Amino acid sequence: LFVTQLLYMIGAFLIVLAVHKKGKGFLVDCLIYIILIFNPLMSSITVFARIYRNVLVPIEVLYIFAGILGIFMRLEQRNLKLVFWSLIAGFGVLALNMTREDSIWIMPFFIVAMIVFLVMIFIMVMKTKKSKSYYLIKVGLVLLPLLILTVGLQTVKGINKRYYGLSVCTDTTDTHFTDAIKAMYSVEDVEDIPKVSVSRAKMELLYANSPSLQSVREYIDASLNVWVDAEGQNVTDAHFFWAIRDGLGAAGLYQNAVETDRFYEKVADELNAAMDDGRLTRRTTMPSALMSPWRKGYFRDLMEAYKLSYQFISGFNSCETMITESVDNGKGGIKLFEDLTNDKAVYPGELAMVDSTLFKKQDVLNVILGIYSRINRIILPVALILFVIMSVALIFCEEYRKKNWKIWLSSLGMLLSAFVLISGVAYTHISAYPAISASYLSGVYPLMLLFEAVVFLKHGLNWNGLNWKTKK
Repeated sequence: LFVTQLLYMIGAFLIVLAVHKKGKGFLVDCLIYIILIFNPLMSSITVFARIYRNVLVPIEVLYIFAGILGIFMRLEQRNLKLVFWSLIAGFGVLALNMTREDSIWIMPFFIVAMIVFLVMIFIMVMKTKKSKSYYLIKVGLVLLPLLILTVGLQTVKGINKRYYGLSVCTDTTDTHFTDAIKAMYSVEDVEDIPKVSVSRAKMELLYANSPSLQSVREYIDASLNVWVDAEGQNVTDAHFFWAIRDGLGAAGLYQNAVETDRFYEKVADELNAAMDDGRLTRRTTMPSALMSPWRKGYFRDLMEAYKLSYQFISGFNSCETMITESVDNGKGGIKLFEDLTNDKAVYPGELAMVDSTLFKKQDVLNVILGIYSRINRIILPVALILFVIMSVALIFCEEYRKKNWKIWLSSLGMLLSAFVLISGVAYTHISAYPAISASYLSGVYPLMLLFEAVVFLKHGLNWNGLNWKTKK
């Protein structure tokens, strides 16, 4: 647990270092660092206790943005200065992809950043006279993060190919499992049940048109009965594919990865063939195989979910620090947590034995949470308004544009990346399960704080003496 906090503090330092200008704004940079390291999310029980699924995400986000911003701010400088930041960006994005299978939200920012860098290098080639090797090296350093990501993913796929027979990273992104789930979602349902894309009545149609599914019907039905969480003995999209996995596991299919993948492939082929020849009716699904299909009325619901997400994030809801007894999962989960974190858990019945100084620290952290919550509800909307004003300034004021276009573009990247993640969470919230939580939105918080700090403390330093009449 100490290491996660240390990694976060290092990430915050790297972010500040990435946007630092030599000889300028030292106190401002210190303030940005303080704002980032006291992020209440990093002591929240809902995030901090989920080590590899949640608490690592904000850390990895800091490293990715530090690396990308470090390259961006120094691209015109000597190539040697880019090496460190390229490595940080590359290993950061690789770590996030290895930690979460839904890390696709960061890739638009990552890819667009690569494109912007290449365009900047092209412009440099046109304006300055240096050797071809100099620019080729610069291009190589800009693309190094993409190379690290590619080599890292291929290495993991190679290891999995050796041990399991499949060249994949996870079964939720690279196998026929997603094809089978997408095919099930694609069949028009005979019932309209909120957050249920595959009803029990629809399962009857799937069984009738997929001999492969029919062969394991008793196991799937038994698993669906266990996972029931909706009306009419149905299972919501939150748990449907888990129920399918458990059912096939009970049928013995998960003993061999290759055979399991072939089974899913047959299911997908059988259902798609039934839809192609008209035995089943096909409906439109989302681009991601595991996202619930769009339904009428979702646009209004999505707008409400955006509003709820904004209120949740801006107020640091559910970010309380809490010392509580651990809850075992019946499979030695507490001991596993201790082994994973190299720290001590509070076992049931041991809360009274906890050192009283820890409760005092808990109280201090919750006071800090209260401060962040109250102030941020004011700061965030003002920062968004200021960003709009700055965008206008960028268009109409040449002097401001020359000084601040990099910081402005960096702020835009933070804002859009946060929006992409919020959009995915908001859609999941309205279509599958209550997803608006600090856990699923953990990647947004460091971006929000960094965006606010940059808008107020970096942009704000460069307003005086600007000639607004200059327009080009």
